[in-house]
Amino acid sequence: MDGVVRLAGLIFASLLAAQVARAEEITIDLPTGGSLKALVEVPSSIKSDRAIIYLHDAMIREVGTEKASERGYDLGAHTKFYADSGYLAVSPIRKTPILSDNGDEVIEEGLSAILGAMAVIRNRNGGKSTRVLVAGLGEGALISLWALSQMPDIAAGIIISPAGMAGRWTASKAMSFEKFIDAQAARSIRSPVIIAIGARESLAARGRTDSLARALMSSYRQFRYVKNYPGNRQWFRHPQPRMMGDIDTSLCSWWC
Repeated sequence: MDGVVRLAGLIFASLLAAQVARAEEITIDLPTGGSLKALVEVPSSIKSDRAIIYLHDAMIREVGTEKASERGYDLGAHTKFYADSGYLAVSPIRKTPILSDNGDEVIEEGLSAILGAMAVIRNRNGGKSTRVLVAGLGEGALISLWALSQMPDIAAGIIISPAGMAGRWTASKAMSFEKFIDAQAARSIRSPVIIAIGARESLAARGRTDSLARALMSSYRQFRYVKNYPGNRQWFRHPQPRMMGDIDTSLCSWWC
């Protein structure tokens, strides 16, 4: 019996490894100097010229991709999920260390990673016109917001449970969520935005998405606010077909 259990475990591990290995790992050059690793998935069939840059939350910076995958946050699975939905998907693996007061460095690295990923997308698509979306979870969502306010080439943003980055860990002096709202940076966003939050998120997290929705509304920006997803941020660490359906519906209402 023990042999059967061990064999089943080996089979499961090999299948998991094969699934994770499907994503191609590349190196992206950063315009600020240096480079980062990134995962890339090319869709088997592309319905239109679209690409997506997925920005992970702090767990992957803290423990790395392998340990994060063991804990249920598989960056390769997210990359494949978006590719299976018809997008050329690029997921930069950011590496700024977890410290108490380096939030500005984290966001600056994220913005540079987006620019590097956009260069990869242009090269992969042979310079063809491509609608590039950014999607981010936690600190990745906050990075995405700043990118949307600074990079008009981004076609849309998917903001999932944005982090505040003003507390004890990875605090940002100049680019926290509060600074984004106080600077009225939403006025500089020209692309549609999808905001997603779970029904079991903390009051602070839901307060951030509420204030973001108000800022976009007062700036007369196109957005959709979905706040009845089950669970909290942990729920979004798994690819969610329901959310992808909402994304497709929203984008079609704006672009189709």
